[in-house]
Amino acid sequence: MREEPITYTACEGCERPYREGSGVAVFWDVMGDPRESAEVCPACAFVALGDDEAGLAELARCCDAVTTEFENVPAQALRALAEHVRVAPGADAVAVCQHGAREKAQFVQGGVPCAPHLFVASEADCARAAPELFPAILKTATLGYDGKGQCSVPDAA
Repeated sequence: MREEPITYTACEGCERPYREGSGVAVFWDVMGDPRESAEVCPACAFVALGDDEAGLAELARCCDAVTTEFENVPAQALRALAEHVRVAPGADAVAVCQHGAREKAQFVQGGVPCAPHLFVASEADCARAAPELFPAILKTATLGYDGKGQCSVPDAA
């Protein structure tokens, strides 16, 4: 049996083609309004904060599914959306990725080989660092990326 041909329509804002009856909504939570960016079509952009219940409800109403390629989308926002639409990756997976210590622990628990490391929460943790860990990179557990939230530590001193 032959299927009906797929019809594509151009977005009114950016003229990118999308399948008839579908579209893309861009949820934007950080770094300004995407409608001010040349990279995001104003007609496709959806602006709300992760704790904006009304905004999340509106996003859920206009979507059949939600996905993210950025791990810092608030996990609680993904949980709220998952009550109404399919969300992938799931909020629990994203929450693990949002915290370096939880992420490393997940890898270790799963048997994934990891470089030697030490979780540092206090000066006392630093004092017990093994000499073979140096030189080291000290990284923040959250919101660090592309060298941000990191510093070199040449030795234990």
